[in-house]
Amino acid sequence: MLFACVVLSSCYDAQEIDSDSYVIAIGADTAESGYVFTFQFSNPLSIYSDGGGDRSSSGTVTLCAENFNTAKSLLGSFIGKNVNLSQTKVIIFSYDTAKAGVSNLVRDFLADREIRENAYVLIASDTAENFLGEVDPILSISAAKYYENLFRDEALKFAPLTALKTVGETLENPWLDCVVPLAGTAEEGGVSNAPANVDFAAGEQPRRGGEKTEVIGMGVMKDGSLVGELSGYYVALFKILDGKAKNLPLSIGGAAFQITQNPRVSKRVSVKDGIPQISVDVSLTVNSRAAPQAQNALCAELESLLYRSAREYNADIFGFGNICRRRCLTDHNWESTDWSEIYKKAEFYVKVTINPQ
Repeated sequence: MLFACVVLSSCYDAQEIDSDSYVIAIGADTAESGYVFTFQFSNPLSIYSDGGGDRSSSGTVTLCAENFNTAKSLLGSFIGKNVNLSQTKVIIFSYDTAKAGVSNLVRDFLADREIRENAYVLIASDTAENFLGEVDPILSISAAKYYENLFRDEALKFAPLTALKTVGETLENPWLDCVVPLAGTAEEGGVSNAPANVDFAAGEQPRRGGEKTEVIGMGVMKDGSLVGELSGYYVALFKILDGKAKNLPLSIGGAAFQITQNPRVSKRVSVKDGIPQISVDVSLTVNSRAAPQAQNALCAELESLLYRSAREYNADIFGFGNICRRRCLTDHNWESTDWSEIYKKAEFYVKVTINPQ
């Protein structure tokens, strides 16, 4: 018993706080051959700094490699520490990389045992390397904390939250598609005229001050490739149809109001003569008695977004295919439906009810 107490109470497996290099963000850009990977590291010692030195909370390393596994292995040749990916908060693809397709990259990230499936995915309007180079938090003690605060429903009103696992699921199921938030770098500009709505994407917001980087708008992904981009205004509409619009402000049809509860959304799907017939009923609870006058305008805007997803992108970002799939009695019946082909012909019928609180 005495021997066990002595052995088990020792510090033989202890590690110093600076023995590992913790990657908090990974960026992927296309290159002539392979990819350019940017790794953003957190400096855990920076939070203990007394402010007397120039100790940054993060730093980046960029290198070119054929694939992610090779890039990760190459890091060890000059970092001088163990590379730890367990604290990775975000994975960023450049615009060009997302357009070309990220299927192989996503599968590599998901296959890595250290990277968490709930790491968030972004698409940068420029390169991922440039975006990560601009992340310099002024309101957080570290870049890691900045990402933690950013990826919350309370913070990202006009961008979706999309995890790595969600993107991976769409690669394995041809009837599933997803949206990914857009990230960019703010440009200093005039702020004298307030925009009528949030009809801009990352990097376009009229503002001065604050963090250099911003996340607004969303990209539409199909089969692992970026097929379209939508502004923050359409993200608000998307969240309404997705039933996740609590505390979301909206200005439409001459009325400005705030949605105080998550919408109640009912979806019905049937297929007639090879054309999906999709009905969507939306019930909103809002904080303004003037809001009901916007019902017709909101109904038209929601229908417009639905038709755009089908006709322009042929991307089922609302999960209608899953509803149709559950109605099929056998796998053969579902496969013969050929949802990814017929969705672009879908007809939509939207009903909106706005209830003042």
